[in-house]
Amino acid sequence: MVPFQRVAAELPEVAARIDPRDLTSALHVVEPNGRVTSGGRAVLRIAETIPRLRTIARLGRLPVVNRLVEPLYRLIARHRHRLSRLLPPAR
Repeated sequence: MVPFQRVAAELPEVAARIDPRDLTSALHVVEPNGRVTSGGRAVLRIAETIPRLRTIARLGRLPVVNRLVEPLYRLIARHRHRLSRLLPPAR
């Protein structure tokens, strides 16, 4: 994981492919083969790699649920600062 503020310095080949404004507006996953996924689909891609979250990723791929992934991602992203206050502090 690389914070978007450090992408240009640490991953210039990735920074060259993604508009800087896009980096600030959504989560991005860059696969080893260079494929870039962003937003809600990136969250699902990450969930696929974490055993406890694979069920969520599978549910997110269902047609009915999949249509809600991006709108839900945008809603959560828009309110992430408020939502983060509801979470317990990191250890």
